[in-house]
Amino acid sequence: SRYVDNICVVGDEQKYLGALIIPEVSELKIFAKEQGIAYKNEDELLKDSAVLLLFKQLISEANKTFEPYEVVKEFKLLSIPCSVENGELTPTMKVRRRIVAERYKDIIDSLF
Repeated sequence: SRYVDNICVVGDEQKYLGALIIPEVSELKIFAKEQGIAYKNEDELLKDSAVLLLFKQLISEANKTFEPYEVVKEFKLLSIPCSVENGELTPTMKVRRRIVAERYKDIIDSLF
């Protein structure tokens, strides 16, 4: 989706899967303008009910292509992008899952 910059699916040893989603902020701001969504900062935008509904619909659409045990049931939008500099991505732009799991442990736990 043009609204997603990066996504990390989590849920090892859980009953279902969750996802940490880093939105493509520039596209999300266009969406907000089109929808007439007023916000003061990016964190406020990510908590807007129309934005959350947009991502819920995106996940629902993507889930149609997965087996029942592969579907994402919960998600959290994050305002801090993953980068090589902060250690969350490798130089080839792959997510370092261990680092993401440690750094966002509380958020991941809240999904389950």
